[in-house]
Amino acid sequence: MILMGLITFSNLGYLLFPSEVISATPEVSRLMTLLLLQNLIWLWLWFTVKNPPRFLCLALAGLAVFFTLLKPPILENDFYRYFWDGHQILQNSHPYAVAPAKGKLEGLKSVQSKIGFPEIRTIYPPLTELVFAGIAKVSGKKLTPFLWGLALGGYFLFAIALFKLQRRNDLPDVSPRLSLLLLHPLLLHEWVQTVHYDSWSSSALLLSFACEGIIWQAMWQGIAAGMRFPLGIALALGRDRFPKAKLGIALLVFAIPFLIFRDDLAGMFDSLRTFSTQWEMNSGVFRLIRETAYWICPHPEQASLIARAVSTGIWVLISGVIFFTKYRDPREKLFWILYFLVLLSPVVNPWYFTWSLPLVIFLPPSRLKYAIAAFAALPLAYSIDLPKVLPFPFQRLWDIEHLWLWSMAGLAWRNEPARK
Repeated sequence: MILMGLITFSNLGYLLFPSEVISATPEVSRLMTLLLLQNLIWLWLWFTVKNPPRFLCLALAGLAVFFTLLKPPILENDFYRYFWDGHQILQNSHPYAVAPAKGKLEGLKSVQSKIGFPEIRTIYPPLTELVFAGIAKVSGKKLTPFLWGLALGGYFLFAIALFKLQRRNDLPDVSPRLSLLLLHPLLLHEWVQTVHYDSWSSSALLLSFACEGIIWQAMWQGIAAGMRFPLGIALALGRDRFPKAKLGIALLVFAIPFLIFRDDLAGMFDSLRTFSTQWEMNSGVFRLIRETAYWICPHPEQASLIARAVSTGIWVLISGVIFFTKYRDPREKLFWILYFLVLLSPVVNPWYFTWSLPLVIFLPPSRLKYAIAAFAALPLAYSIDLPKVLPFPFQRLWDIEHLWLWSMAGLAWRNEPARK
């Protein structure tokens, strides 16, 4: 109980940091040190507390969310675009048609100047845009209520999904401890402090496994895929669970938002192409491949394209092995495919690991202990800069968090033979 309280009240430490610290600074290193310590405390709780009181976890998580939201987001400014996009829709100016730099929305000039990459139209899926618009409608033109609504709404869905899974009790090894996930520091940081909307999509995916009825399962999987396209992998992996009619429900939920924005489909796909082909927020493996390609190929653009093709090919190969030969449980397959997607993708951010983190509960215990330990190293992604002290080619690969994540994945894969 003392350690759970320590995780909760340590979120008041966010109040000590300046707002909007986006670049690598000493403040970021101190902030990530706090998050790393929280992660280590949480790991200790997971491995030692077998049956934490559900309502105590819920109450402490509520306090942790409240303390975290007392400080505006520190490391990210994506929420400005969320807010802008929502009001763009409300004012009949579609975000796929007009970039923020060229837009004019009444009463939002102060927000417009803070949007990242304002010359680029939105890259978020249509269903996500509708969620932004719904919250913006309720919160009005005040940013703080919008942030609270987005963060609290996603975390509330997450709590419902966890409690539904506990009630089903089909995960006897982890069910008593599921409520501890509400206090996971990485989820509190990425979903609440930086207010990434992935809490909504990841919670929807978890609800698709927690609900009893096939119709509800299909609906929630459609919502998850509609808000984050990579989560649509679950539809392919779970095709044997759904009759064709129910799979149609999932696809219908996924497709309807596209019809709402049908006049701007060309702009939508153009924005997505810009994001996927020009932006490089890279994994360690991709950086190594790209540096090697630069060494071989004299043209940087061609080298980058080669690196993209190679890293994507490695992920497809690993996913194929998982899909066809590895595990019988589609939830476990989904965890590993999403996990390796972030490790290998040319376009990646640390919070993309929150797509797979909640799914770790579906792994068998002998694998779960390694997989859940892997996420503890993610704060190092912000604060450790080993490329300056390591020689090529290791400088682009062995960022501390990537070494740890790959090592834990290797231990998990070796620890138990594939299920037959």
